[in-house]
Amino acid sequence: MKRRLIRIVLALTLLSVLVGGQYVGYGRVFVAQAANTLTLSQPSGSTSTSLIVTVSDGTFTSATPGTPINIAFKDSASNNYSLANVTANPAGGYVGNVPLPVNATGGLGTITATGAGSTLGVNAAFTIQASISITPQSAPVNTTAVVTVSGSGFAANASVKFLVGGTQIASTATTISNGSFSNVVISFNTGSNVGTVGIQALDNIGTPNSATANFTVNAANATNTSTISPTNTSTPTATGSASITNTPTNTFTPTNTYTPTPINGGLIVSPNSGLPSVTGAPTNVQITTPNGYFSPNSGVTILFTDANNQQTTLNNGTINTDPSGNLTTNVTVPTQVAGGNATITVFANGRSVFGNFLVRSLLTTTTPNLGVGSQFTVNGTGFPANAQLFFSLNAVTSLTSVGNVISNAAGSFSATLTVPVNAPLGNFGVTATTTNGVIIQTPLNVTILNGTPTPSASVTSTSTPTSTFTVTGTPPTSTPSATPTGVAGQGNVTTAYFAEGYTGLAATNGKATFSESINIFNPNATTATATLTFYIENSASPLVIVRQVAAGTVLRESVNADVGADKGVATTVTSPQRVLVSRTINRISATGTRLDGSSTQPVNAPSTTWGFPEGYTGITYQEYLELFNPNSSPASVQVLLAPQAASSIGARTLTLTVPAFGRATSNIRGLNSGNNARSVGMIVNSNLPIVAERVEYFGDGVGSGKFGSIVSHGVTTAGSQFRIAYGTSGGSAPDPSGRSQPVGDQDYVTLLNPSLTGVAVQVSVGFTDATGRQLVTPVSVNVAPGTRQTIVANTVLGPSAVGPFSISIATTNGSIEAESAQYFAGSPNVGLHPGVAYLAVGGATTDAFLSELSTQQLDLTPINRSIYLYNPNAQSITVSTTYAGATTAAASNTYTVPGNGITVVNVNTDTAPTIPAGPIAAELKSTGGTAGFVAVALGKTTDSLSTTEDSGTPPS
Repeated sequence: MKRRLIRIVLALTLLSVLVGGQYVGYGRVFVAQAANTLTLSQPSGSTSTSLIVTVSDGTFTSATPGTPINIAFKDSASNNYSLANVTANPAGGYVGNVPLPVNATGGLGTITATGAGSTLGVNAAFTIQASISITPQSAPVNTTAVVTVSGSGFAANASVKFLVGGTQIASTATTISNGSFSNVVISFNTGSNVGTVGIQALDNIGTPNSATANFTVNAANATNTSTISPTNTSTPTATGSASITNTPTNTFTPTNTYTPTPINGGLIVSPNSGLPSVTGAPTNVQITTPNGYFSPNSGVTILFTDANNQQTTLNNGTINTDPSGNLTTNVTVPTQVAGGNATITVFANGRSVFGNFLVRSLLTTTTPNLGVGSQFTVNGTGFPANAQLFFSLNAVTSLTSVGNVISNAAGSFSATLTVPVNAPLGNFGVTATTTNGVIIQTPLNVTILNGTPTPSASVTSTSTPTSTFTVTGTPPTSTPSATPTGVAGQGNVTTAYFAEGYTGLAATNGKATFSESINIFNPNATTATATLTFYIENSASPLVIVRQVAAGTVLRESVNADVGADKGVATTVTSPQRVLVSRTINRISATGTRLDGSSTQPVNAPSTTWGFPEGYTGITYQEYLELFNPNSSPASVQVLLAPQAASSIGARTLTLTVPAFGRATSNIRGLNSGNNARSVGMIVNSNLPIVAERVEYFGDGVGSGKFGSIVSHGVTTAGSQFRIAYGTSGGSAPDPSGRSQPVGDQDYVTLLNPSLTGVAVQVSVGFTDATGRQLVTPVSVNVAPGTRQTIVANTVLGPSAVGPFSISIATTNGSIEAESAQYFAGSPNVGLHPGVAYLAVGGATTDAFLSELSTQQLDLTPINRSIYLYNPNAQSITVSTTYAGATTAAASNTYTVPGNGITVVNVNTDTAPTIPAGPIAAELKSTGGTAGFVAVALGKTTDSLSTTEDSGTPPS
């Protein structure tokens, strides 16, 4: 009995020890010592959770200084992560914040602390929950939202699908590894209802590996932006949903670096990557041109173009090719250049060759030894331009900054950072992370020391706070239009679509090298954020680029640098502010000679119908139709090739398919092969809203390597009254060589009847010279349903040259669509004769913007740029012009335009005193009351081989 009593007492004693409690037995109280434990501030959370770990005193050996402790995490997939190396307190315990592993697999895991005195360590369970972040977090109704999603806490090697409002987004999937993914782009239509929808990411393992973020669909004009002081920590209480941008907890692994996109333009660059030059340590690069590419003993110009399209001439003195036409020389990378893919280009004899160079980033500091709680300064060069930066130690411990840190246009910045008081001690690398998740690896190392930090001087931020929140208030009483109308860039927001785009290389396609750029003009008083989304043909995922455009400046964005070589690409440009957008494509032949270029305005919304009055599929032309489908399902498209005939009987119809979120190119000349009707317009109908552009190459050469080019987006609305502000005729006298085509400038007016039923539309076309004098009796023509007709201005105006002139178009019994094709110095069917195309406009405006008035190409070729101001009123008017360039410099002038006449404005003369040659834009306003005008622009390279155009865009 006594032994049994002893066994019971021992068992109860052991139980007390195990549970850490106490019990009462036989009149005596036994108090058991608590077991060594590890407890967590919460049992579950995302990888961005700030987790407090507490280890009970006595767990580890008591010592001064304290025992080293390693805190580790084992996730549900048995991946082991070392979270922190810390020090026990003198009593053998620990309390502190511990970061979670950003790539941990979602589900139940274990956090363990080990150190001297606790052989097996102590542990506690923690469940990783999936989480996602999205950018942007809102968009207006009836638009295509392009959202970047990053996530953590998902299953390893799992397929992830995305749902918006519970509906899966088609054709959008990725495979994640290590439990996380980043920068996955999804696109969806916001619909017509204002409110909040959930964007959900769900892997194929299931709960808990799914997460949802809220996305706000705003009324079209119900978004306001307010500035918050950086020290304001209160929660906004404005009515409606509020989205606040905060500095994120570091959720990136510091192993990602810039990966250069191979761009092989023929120039050998060695090495092909490096840092920007710094004082005392220049970065030298050797460049070698292709053998015999240039003429012997020719002077060359060497240009460095960084990822932000900033250009620097590298050869300050004279450099010539050798007697064999070759060049091998050393150049120095500039000191102020944006990080990322840059190009080095050599120009000589009207030819050019380029190669790729990757600019890597550099962080420096003068205080590598830091105490906890201290401040220090880091300087950066070679970073992405206009990007917000966040900092950490080894991408784990966040470093707070004094104010927002945003790199300048050259990718440089200076930041004052603070080491947190609970920072671990030891040697660390400083990591900088951009807002789009790009992590920049740098050689900067610092040492965190124990003890009281040296007091640092106070730092006063002089920059304007840029943190903002968007408040969606009560929707306006007016109902937003379900389908946006007007021209891209209108109102308070911008949505611009381009279906065409190409970055082909002659070395690959054997025809021509294409240089594509997007021009963005910000006429506002504040910096505008522009998001460019590139939908690359035969690519599953679009590429998203975000750019900041300073107030009153023009950004010329190189598409080649963004997407790489040999890409067919459609582009969208969006901005919460009004910006004006256009696209320019320049070309060089396979032999290095200049070809004709083109500039095109965007459309501001997809449509199910498009009309193209102009078009020719004879052997001297190569015509293409570019279609972009921004929807999540394939689009089925019918194209009627509207003949130049008395009726559309027997007209050829094409059936095309455009993939979801994709672009398709159709060879119209090939598809119209064998048809007697070669002069054809196009009537395009789709089951889903799409974007369409027509491309025509003409003259000498083959395919897209033919000399001339005109590009135009289609029209969606027919009308009865139109104006064309510019045309020029070289006369109708035949070419002395005996060709049937007349010599000199040639202008063709094409008229399309987009209706497939009804009677022929009667159209009158008139011509007026620059003084306002009617030149001839208006020409009358009938345009049958589903057909097109052409008015040859040279024939109508007679044997003498006339120009510039305007064109008026009016119908008496129906609606049509109209366009003008203008060619210079001869027939487009043969030789080297460039051209442009202008869509007819329905009315005049008192305020217009032109975004493509460049006076210099990307390759530094000079351009003579003119604006043609046409006044359709009987009385003269006054028009003021205000110009903007790539910097904040401005210029202005005022012009009088006679009644029914045209005034020609020389952009080069107006801007030369204050704005450097390069990208230029302008706003034009009528100052003589309410009388409006029509404005178009024309640019010719000084060798007259390339012409580009632009048309005035009204603000509303």
